[in-house]
Amino acid sequence: MARSKVEKSKETTSSLLSLPVFSSSLKGRKKSRNGCFMCKRRKKKCDEKKPVCSTCRRLNIQCSYKLRLSWQAVNQRFVEQESHFVNPESTTANGYHFIIFSIWDVLVSYKLRQPASSGTLYILEPFSLEKYENDTKTEEEWRYEVSKINSSVIPRSELERIQNDLTYGPRTSEQFLFNLYTKVLSRTKSFARSEFIPNDFIHIVIPGCQKFPALYRSVLALSALDLIKGELCKKNSPHDEYLITIYNSLFIGYKNDALNYLHDILDGFDIEVVEMLEELVITILILCNIEITNKGNKEWVRYLTEASLIFGALTTEKILDSDIFKFAYKYFSLRYILLLTTLDHITLKRFLDTTPWPLIESLFVDNTIEPMFGCSPYLLHVIYKLTIFSYLYEGKKMQMHEFVAKLTKMWYILNTITQDEIDGCHELTISASCYFYATKIYLYTILIRHKLEHFLDDGYQAYVPKLWDQLTELSLSQNSLFFPNWCFLIITTSDLLENEEAKRIKALRLFTSLEINWPLSSVVQIRKAIESIWKVYDLVYVGGSGGSGGKSPLDRDKPDPFDCRQVLKEYEYMLALT
Repeated sequence: MARSKVEKSKETTSSLLSLPVFSSSLKGRKKSRNGCFMCKRRKKKCDEKKPVCSTCRRLNIQCSYKLRLSWQAVNQRFVEQESHFVNPESTTANGYHFIIFSIWDVLVSYKLRQPASSGTLYILEPFSLEKYENDTKTEEEWRYEVSKINSSVIPRSELERIQNDLTYGPRTSEQFLFNLYTKVLSRTKSFARSEFIPNDFIHIVIPGCQKFPALYRSVLALSALDLIKGELCKKNSPHDEYLITIYNSLFIGYKNDALNYLHDILDGFDIEVVEMLEELVITILILCNIEITNKGNKEWVRYLTEASLIFGALTTEKILDSDIFKFAYKYFSLRYILLLTTLDHITLKRFLDTTPWPLIESLFVDNTIEPMFGCSPYLLHVIYKLTIFSYLYEGKKMQMHEFVAKLTKMWYILNTITQDEIDGCHELTISASCYFYATKIYLYTILIRHKLEHFLDDGYQAYVPKLWDQLTELSLSQNSLFFPNWCFLIITTSDLLENEEAKRIKALRLFTSLEINWPLSSVVQIRKAIESIWKVYDLVYVGGSGGSGGKSPLDRDKPDPFDCRQVLKEYEYMLALT
């Protein structure tokens, strides 16, 4: 009888895990245990001269004798067991930082080791990345063993009684939730500390709640979600499990109410009724924001898709004539463009087909820094064009000479671009500077991906330390209200080999700071994505040769150069990088 696919998959997986990934039977010359990190990485003999060995001096590369990151299993288990929520000490112990490897990381790295003559990556049958071992776990649980909020829900009748209770009532009433949004949450959505900068989350959303029932319920759901986070992340006292259950029940209830109101709108939908469309768009915006702030839940893309359908049906004039439409259009445009930069060619094509975004050119010609973007609209448009040029070239819809010419022109534009500052908001200026440096690095990594960097005389290395400094300053600012996560993704995944241990430790420390400021936000998912890229890179490019100098079976014919987008695709990340 023929074996089932499950049996074949288990057999292949068993064979995979038995391969000598970290050792080899081949004999090699004895290596020094005290050589520099770069010689160890390159598997070359090191004369151990300090501060710079002869090999690194000759090749003009950075020489370092610092310790590498530690990946000890016992410490990884400790992190899994102890770090349920934000804990500054959970990723460090005795000065070391720990990143958890899983079987999934090994499986993905195995897949990305398989080369194809076409230059794309494929999978060898019958190997599969399906959840072959425990079908009862969700994909997220299988990969990360994430902790979950209590899933029990209190009935609405009981919630109404609780909201009138003297103990829990004052902290669970609708008025309390709405006041939380008006006085706190709305001010964290934009650089609003300057009186010169309008905050549409205040000036548009709050008045909108008085006439749009769906919007009002979505705002209450957002506040309930924030209260869950606040209770979970209390520092000086244990959290109240019952109160968390109440907030979670309110969150689910108000979110469902908002969705039901949206369905009522769609039942009698008339595209000519502007107010009906405005309620639809602004409610979808808040619901999208909820999913993004809820650990970067990729459900946010569903709301982005719905927004693209709505804006695709509107004329440019109708969008520009409504403050609500313009507000929502800018909100979704930023997230749409930055998401495109993370998608590989195949996923990007599918996404552009299913979620086309109407680009209103007139809104992207301004060089004044836009508070909603964190940079100028013109610079954001440059990022968009770089992404589309790369997509066209990868799809063989653009010749190499044209592709290089367009990117060279973009580089010239970046060298001449100016972003006009808005008085009174120093953090906004820093954010715009971060986007500028990150865009230069992003352009160069596109060329590196296609092995065309030699066409550009100017390098990007000078912008890396500048970007690090700006990101660090922004993360430490007491007035910083949001953080340019796209810039952080770019700098932590570009030039993965260069001074790796110092860069990663710096990134992990910065992540810890961000997670304290924005607990259980999209930063959680972005961190997982960046760590996934690091781990797969290490397993594909670093692991496999052991200490003997020979190559293991998995070390042959590695894909080159490394494409971070492939890793994001395999883990099915859809990142909200704002």
